[in-house]
Amino acid sequence: MKKTFTIFFSIVLVSPSVLAWNVIDNKETGTRFDIYGGLSLSYITTSTKTSNAATDIRTKTHYHTPVQNDSTRIYMNLQQSVGGDYYLRLHNQLRFGSTTGYAHHHRHNFGKLYSHTFFGGFGHKIYGEFTYGNQNVFTDYIKQTDKANTHSIADGLQRSVERKVFQYVNKGAIKGLEFGAYYGGAESLSVFQTKLANKRKNVWGLGVIHKQQIDDRQKYVLAVGFSQMRNHVTNTDRTGRTTIYSMGSSYSYDKTTIAFDLDQRLTKSIKSLTEDRTETEARFLIWQDLTPQWAIYSQYMDTHNKVKHLLNDAPTYKGKVKKFKIGTEYYIIPKYVRVALEWQTIRTKTYEPSTANSSSEYKRTRENATILGLRIIY
Repeated sequence: MKKTFTIFFSIVLVSPSVLAWNVIDNKETGTRFDIYGGLSLSYITTSTKTSNAATDIRTKTHYHTPVQNDSTRIYMNLQQSVGGDYYLRLHNQLRFGSTTGYAHHHRHNFGKLYSHTFFGGFGHKIYGEFTYGNQNVFTDYIKQTDKANTHSIADGLQRSVERKVFQYVNKGAIKGLEFGAYYGGAESLSVFQTKLANKRKNVWGLGVIHKQQIDDRQKYVLAVGFSQMRNHVTNTDRTGRTTIYSMGSSYSYDKTTIAFDLDQRLTKSIKSLTEDRTETEARFLIWQDLTPQWAIYSQYMDTHNKVKHLLNDAPTYKGKVKKFKIGTEYYIIPKYVRVALEWQTIRTKTYEPSTANSSSEYKRTRENATILGLRIIY
């Protein structure tokens, strides 16, 4: 059993369409420059209990982490009109390095400030937008169970941010229809600017999102996406491949929203030339607005992970993760100050027998977390 208590504090600036610092807005020249973003801090205390059937060993640990950066970011967006509905755009997202990047020597996770996304391009309100750089790719928007400004239990398996990719996105040609595609060539760094264990050979993806307003109370969203990355397998002349299929859906009636996502990721010959990995993840969300300021919600996730050995009699590795969360949020000051209380439980089971006929060697972990959040938006 693994128990976690988390106190989460954040100061957040949301998207420019809602709130932003409008530094420049010159109607005569068509120049607009916005700055927005968010400061997020967290404190975590953890108690862990793990049971291992293979060794019959049970372990318990307890530790505290210092108050630390939790995905703090700053956005800067510059847009220049060049006549008619055409425009030029330059976008930059700054982050402090985390334990996965620059901050592995920083106790509070405030490492080196770096550009997490940085891209530019041109666009048209009807014909779409074409960009190049390090950016959020269109397949990141397929999922529908990830509500804005909540602590999601899962980010999904689909690709979200890629370095040095060309991307085309259209949201205005057909009413209710959004579509996009992207492609990137060779790359040796991750989005956190750390070296990839297996260098990227190329990556590409595409997606379609259909949004329909049925009437004044009802609407739905249907989305599908596909992506594939090929990698140079280190110290070999082989090429690995990761393919991801995704679908997302949601239905809203009045103040109630129900959403369902399904992802599958197939990985071939990345860590080993004789292994194939299959990951399948399903996610559910129920969201209920009780008043304009108060909402309750619940999320559930079920993930299955399977590794198959191809060239020998080694047994198959299997892993399962189940997560469940309930939460509530309330705006003390509408649009500006919000408090949230969440509770989640995570059950993890891994099965990796030493022989093909063994069925008793597994490890179980349980984690319970309580999250208290405060967001000040400006």
